[in-house]
Amino acid sequence: MWNVHHIAVGLPLLTGLFVAGQEPCVAREPAPTPMKQVRQEAVVIALRPNIQVAGRVIRLGDVALISGGDATFREQLKQLDLEDMLPTGDSVTILPQQIEFRLRVAGIDVRRVSLRGTGSRVTAGSIAEPREVELTKGTTALIPSDNRSRASRDLSGVSIGEGPLEHQMIQAAKACLLSKLPWDEENVDIRLAQPVSADIRQASSAENYKCSAELRTVGPPVGRVQVRVVAEAPQKPPFDISIAFDVRHFETVVLTTKSLERGHTITAADVYVDRQDVTDLADYYSTPKELIGMTTKRAVRSLIPLHLSDIEAISRTEKSLLIRRREQVKMVARVGGLNITATGEALQDGHLGEVIQLRNLDSKANVQGRVISAGEVEISF
Repeated sequence: MWNVHHIAVGLPLLTGLFVAGQEPCVAREPAPTPMKQVRQEAVVIALRPNIQVAGRVIRLGDVALISGGDATFREQLKQLDLEDMLPTGDSVTILPQQIEFRLRVAGIDVRRVSLRGTGSRVTAGSIAEPREVELTKGTTALIPSDNRSRASRDLSGVSIGEGPLEHQMIQAAKACLLSKLPWDEENVDIRLAQPVSADIRQASSAENYKCSAELRTVGPPVGRVQVRVVAEAPQKPPFDISIAFDVRHFETVVLTTKSLERGHTITAADVYVDRQDVTDLADYYSTPKELIGMTTKRAVRSLIPLHLSDIEAISRTEKSLLIRRREQVKMVARVGGLNITATGEALQDGHLGEVIQLRNLDSKANVQGRVISAGEVEISF
């Protein structure tokens, strides 16, 4: 047996043996040097706001523009199925969360992709020939029906068996709306907000009916909009109804690629552009070029649109107070090629380029506007 003396004497000996190498010992292999991982470029999946698919399974390549990264990986993503085939006339909204879930189910590392956009509205339908809709006596409107124009796309909420007169009245209402909007057709989405009267759906024929349409909503025709449509024909009962639409405006918007601190000078790497629904955005930037070199007024979260009020357009030494609170100012609204003016009261001080609150003295409504000169403000729709 070992006693305390033996242990005390043996320990230095053992230590000496290992140090001197007089006894064999197990050699340790050097730890492997970890290989430096090559960072792969993320593939960008940018959702299209509205698309039309005819009679087949909906794939990721249908609803998004896929760019960057490895070409083979891009093709794999394009073929990823998202939804089964929809019945003609049905619609579905594909959200970023659904796409991320589908990627995980397919065993794809979501860190390899960058999802952009708020969602994609997919409508199932077939491509038909253009048709004429008579709006007023002696006037016809050609409603194109290819997938490049929203004037002819199937509307959300419209039943597959809609009546011929109902269809004609809806198209007349949409043509009226499009003629009033200051944007191109590709920048708007018009959908029924509620079903049309069942009496009109039961009309067996639209032959000899002439449809006239007029906008009933005051102000810019965006959001919830009402259009009055009258359909008349010789020796047939007339129809006079109001059709409700949901009109959305889509535009290119500048968003941040990362969170920005207050006082940060913006570079090209800090921003990117995406096509989004701007109907409810009070102010936003459309091109990144005008932002480069500007400074943030406040901290800004990542992946959100940059607002005019977030940016210090020019240095404070160059700024001067152009509008004072309670001062009456000229309000200018630019709609298409038209300039509409009104008188308002400033509810706060304003420097050049700043967005301030105002009250329209005619309608008493509160609005926002950007200071463009002394006593003058530009109103954004």
